[in-house]
Amino acid sequence: MQEVMQCLKKHGQRLDLEIAAEMRVPLATVRKLLAELSAAGEVVMCKLTRYEGSKTIEAWQCRVSGTCRRRPREGSRRRRSSGPGRSRPDQR
Repeated sequence: MQEVMQCLKKHGQRLDLEIAAEMRVPLATVRKLLAELSAAGEVVMCKLTRYEGSKTIEAWQCRVSGTCRRRPREGSRRRRSSGPGRSRPDQR
């Protein structure tokens, strides 16, 4: 399981197909490990279907779970203080 985690930490979001190719292990083994990691809450994954020409590719897209930084709400930014070279409109 540690090899899968290292691969995801190194590359970020990856398909199970790519992980299996990099680790040189069968896809079924990688999917079993990913299912265990997902059940433990260490990995977030979703099923993905890609269409390349007439070929359908079904894979699992995975990434290390974690918190995402929240974006500040509109208008909640702090104003920059005036420093050297900056002037405020009310100070002329």
